[in-house]
Amino acid sequence: MTQEQERQQHTLMRILKAGLLYFALVFGAGFALGTIRTVWVVPRVGTRTAELMETPIMLAVTIVAAWWTVLRLAVPSVPSSRLGMGCIALVLMLVAEFGFVLWLRGLSIRDCFATCSVGWSQSCTRGAELLEGLDPDLVEQLTQSTRKLGANVQLRTEVNGIEKIGNRLLVRASSNGEQHDFEADLVVHGAGPH
Repeated sequence: MTQEQERQQHTLMRILKAGLLYFALVFGAGFALGTIRTVWVVPRVGTRTAELMETPIMLAVTIVAAWWTVLRLAVPSVPSSRLGMGCIALVLMLVAEFGFVLWLRGLSIRDCFATCSVGWSQSCTRGAELLEGLDPDLVEQLTQSTRKLGANVQLRTEVNGIEKIGNRLLVRASSNGEQHDFEADLVVHGAGPH
């Protein structure tokens, strides 16, 4: 092995170690904060608010962990080395998140993405279509796109009441004389141009 090949191999190993360390720091902090969020914060403020509170902390952890890892392991200051470190950490994070964390929580990947949209996944309107009075073709396209994203669009449905139960909201709606109740983290009321 030539001296140049040894140098390249040493640099590659340093990048690999840096990616592993960066992943371990961010995943460890995320796992700890996720536990705190789930056990103590969510019961007090709800899921979405707790996630929004955690986001700037995780951003700071990510930045500090990257900075510290680069200094600690003397990652070369060329873009390819630092990008390599970040990509290794990202791949490990995705494998850990979609493997270990989902298994631990008893969720499938589909369930994971479905829970991300729980706050906006229900749409009720009294009319025969969303956004009555606008271009029907555009409204139909919007309705279909919304449904493809996982939203449950209920037409000819009237919201009769909203009750707070713990940190969740119970929405009471009716359609064709039948009562439909569903839970939500957040309810947004939208009134058209009347």
